Parts: sequence; C-alpha cells; structure tokens
Amino acid sequence: MQKIGILTFVRPCNYGAALQCYALNKVLSNLGADPVTMDYWPEYFRSRYYPVREPFTFKWKEFKERRRRMCVKSIKDKRNKKFENFMENNVKLATPTARTVEELQTAMKSTGIKKWITGSDQVWSDTCARFDPAYFLDMELPEGSLKYSYAASFGMSQIPLELKDEYKRRLTGYRRYSVREQSGAGMINELFPAEVNVHCDPTLLLTADEWKKVASAPRKDKYILIYHVMNPTRLLNKAAELSKQTGLKVVLFTPYFNYLSIKGKKIEEYGYEPAMDSSPQDFVSLFLCHFWLVTLQYL
Repeated sequence: MQKIGILTFVRPCNYGAALQCYALNKVLSNLGADPVTMDYWPEYFRSRYYPVREPFTFKWKEFKERRRRMCVKSIKDKRNKKFENFMENNVKLATPTARTVEELQTAMKSTGIKKWITGSDQVWSDTCARFDPAYFLDMELPEGSLKYSYAASFGMSQIPLELKDEYKRRLTGYRRYSVREQSGAGMINELFPAEVNVHCDPTLLLTADEWKKVASAPRKDKYILIYHVMNPTRLLNKAAELSKQTGLKVVLFTPYFNYLSIKGKKIEEYGYEPAMDSSPQDFVSLFLCHFWLVTLQYL
C-alpha cells in the first residue's frame, strides 16, 4: 500500500476545511492508498479560532469587543474540542504537530513519503493562509519527492500583478496540476504552459451512504437550515418569513459567531436555533436529513 502525504488545512474549526480534508483522505483510501495528513497547525491559524487571554482595558470600544468575545468563548471551546476529536478519530495525522515550516519539514522527512498532494481548499490563496509556502509545497521536501495538487483553489479570479513572479516560482515543478475552478487552470496557464485538470471538491466524490457513516444521529423534526459566512441580513429575514409560513424552526450555522446580531427578540420571535458548537458530524447530519434549505446568500 503506497503512502501519500497530504498538505491541507487540518485544524481550522471550519466545516468546509474539516470535511474536505476527511473526504480527500477517504477517497485516497478507497483507491488503495495509505494517506497521511501532515498535522500542520501554525500560530496564525490557531489564534484565529482559539480565544486568547487579553489585557484589561478601560476604553469602551475595546472593552465592548472583549466582552462580546468572552460571551462566545464557552461555545467556541465546545466546538473546537469537537473538531479536534473529529480529525483525530477520522483522519490519519502525522505526529508530532508542526507549528512552523521548519518543524513541518522535519516531520515530512521522518515519514519517508515521496508523493505529496496539496489541496483541495484555498491553499493557493494569497490571503487565506497568509500566503504560507507550506501549502504550495514550496520548501525542502524529502529527496526524490514528487509534488501533486488536487482541486486546489486560488480563492480569487486573477493573480495580482505584483505576485505573478512569486506564484510562477512556487507552482513550477509539480508532476500533475489539479484545480477546483476553471479560472484556476487559466491562472496557471498564464504563468507557464502546463496540463491542468479541473476536478470537483473531494466532498463530492463520496456517496450519501459514505457520508451517513460519519454523520451524527439524525433529527426527527423538519427545519429550515442556513449556513452562511458573510452577514446575510436579507437571507435571515427571508428565513424568518419561511419560518412563519411553515411553522418550522430555523437552524443557523455560521463559523464566525455573528449570529449574535440576531439575538434577543428575533430568536424568540422567529425561532432561530443557533448551531454554533456543532461538530462536523452534526453538520453532515443536518444536510443529510429532510429539511427546507435556504442557501442563497441574497434573496
């Protein structure tokens, strides 16, 4: 059984990131490989999802923001623990956890792996992971290593002019190129001629039966489900209208805890049920169950 190393977003407490990582591992296992995901957890990612102790301040604006973060700390702690358990129980992670690129290089060399895949999230974004060279496999790899990508995304429609030379340098030398969007193939071919395949996200390669195996117990009731990233005032209002019309509760997912904007009377009036501390298994279960789904960002 051939070992294949994966470099992708592992620890961020984000449902899309966790599930694409799980799916890529599962698909490779189904194909007969032995995938090993590098447990790369740099501080810039950790500080984004884990609350940190902050000094006291008498400035009202800073104090108000600190109080808001304290209000959701317990919810974040529960959610983060569930994400950690999901990854540790469902994805084969290399040990030890690497906090820096230097530690990551050492860990990669100790695996003896020669084939490396990066993807399938926004690993080639210039902002998502602070343009970290690790997700480009742009570092000292074990001797004889081959680089591949699968459904890698740039997270943008055009490479900034000032970064084109750096992108060209980082992306040169892959054995195979696979991107998630057609625009990504075009961006690579603007840098240099290469055969670039466009492939779907690995979450779409698993069957419903395979997802059921990882899902938590299904709910018995029907509901309206919302998952959003930005602050979708119009979407929330439309969901509230549907809730009144159907009598169904609104189950609300958001990775950034801005559900606080609808707290108080609106939760009581419209029956919102924040699902902020849900695990990746809960997320899968809610999408598998029978529900009314509102997915459009703007209605």
